[in-house]
Amino acid sequence: MSTLDEIRPAVKVWLERGGRPILGRGGADILEAIMEERSLSRAAQRLGMFQRYIIWSYLNRMSKAVGAKLKL
Repeated sequence: MSTLDEIRPAVKVWLERGGRPILGRGGADILEAIMEERSLSRAAQRLGMFQRYIIWSYLNRMSKAVGAKLKL
C-alpha cells in the first residue's frame, strides 16, 4: 500500500465572532457532558478535568465572547 492510499480529506469546524473562536470541538464536548451529566462536577470528572473551575472558566470566556449569559 502506498502512502497516497492513506491520504484522506479532513475538516475542523468551529464558531467565531469577530474573528475570535467561540466554540470548537473541546467546547462542544464540555457542553455535551454538562447536558448529559446535569452536573459540572460529574461533567469535569467524565472529561478527565480534575477541577471543575476549568469548566467554569471556559464557560465564562464563551459567555463573554457571545455577549450573553449561557443558559445551561
